[in-house]
Amino acid sequence: MAVGDVVSGLFTGVNTWHSFQPAASVEICITSTLGARDGEMNTAITNGTIYGESRNALNTNFQHTVNTKVMINNTNYLAIKFDGAEGSYAGIQIK
Repeated sequence: MAVGDVVSGLFTGVNTWHSFQPAASVEICITSTLGARDGEMNTAITNGTIYGESRNALNTNFQHTVNTKVMINNTNYLAIKFDGAEGSYAGIQIK
């Protein structure tokens, strides 16, 4: 992958933390995380031990969509937990 490439992924398991950890020296700007309305969506930056998390709405009539600008790298990376349905993320490689 190269700078400017789109990065995205799907997570299929529920009730567990999923992570996206870029390769060493790669940096990504996560621009959105998406989840269905069936449950809670927790988005976090983690180093594998500590989770600095944000929780999105619970059981609303809208899909969970978090438009954000979260910078991640190999040390501090993205973790997402969906408590009712699968979800996804998208971003851009910046380094």
